[in-house]
Amino acid sequence: MHARKFPLLLHLGGTTLLTLGLTCRYCTPCEYIIAHQHELEREIAIFRDLHPDVHVDDLFVVGTVGREMWKRSLGMNGALSLEELREHTSDIKDERMLNDPRRVWIRAEPKENDRYQESVPMAVEFQERYLDVLQNIEFAIVEVHRDHPELLDYDVDAALEALVSRYGAEARGRTPREHSLPGLRGEVYDAVLSVCEWRIGRAPLDGRPAVDEQRKTAEELAACLKRIRNSVQRWTRERGRQGYLTFVARYVM
Repeated sequence: MHARKFPLLLHLGGTTLLTLGLTCRYCTPCEYIIAHQHELEREIAIFRDLHPDVHVDDLFVVGTVGREMWKRSLGMNGALSLEELREHTSDIKDERMLNDPRRVWIRAEPKENDRYQESVPMAVEFQERYLDVLQNIEFAIVEVHRDHPELLDYDVDAALEALVSRYGAEARGRTPREHSLPGLRGEVYDAVLSVCEWRIGRAPLDGRPAVDEQRKTAEELAACLKRIRNSVQRWTRERGRQGYLTFVARYVM
């Protein structure tokens, strides 16, 4: 059994449908997708906050959506029609509720390390609040990596460093410095820059402007870029020069 990201089609009651990329556990021999109820409910809570006008009174997993169709539904390329969803969705054939009676133990740091204890809920809150932005940025990075398998974590880190500098300067009211990065570093920079400029509301992405709830400030974008850069550096230290790219490619479809 291993972790794998699936694009799920959820029915939220009435005529409300939602496509959601969720990392689940997958059993290859029995072809079972195992999703935690609390993780699904957390995603629905985020969706409610972002779309308070949409009626949500149910949660039912209809099936899995084809990868290309799911990519179109990420908010960048337009919503899917009901006919497209029907054509490109594989129904869940059997649904079972699993209850694990085992307790889960979470290792705690010493009490004197109050700063660490406070940082854990803050990190979770940040992840939940900006999940869609983080996914957009990492999707752009992975797309460059798939076109250029020779791309290294160091290239991604250099591109993110330049982007943090750009949006950090803007957040402080300064004129951002233009960056011209060579080779693949430049390709990563341009790909992520397109997402960020779309998110800030200055440029359309694939012909579509960002709606109000999708727009972020320069300060928020700089914080998201820093978060991903920290992840790049951590996985590079642990797994080598493509440690981050190998890791993130498993979860971005």
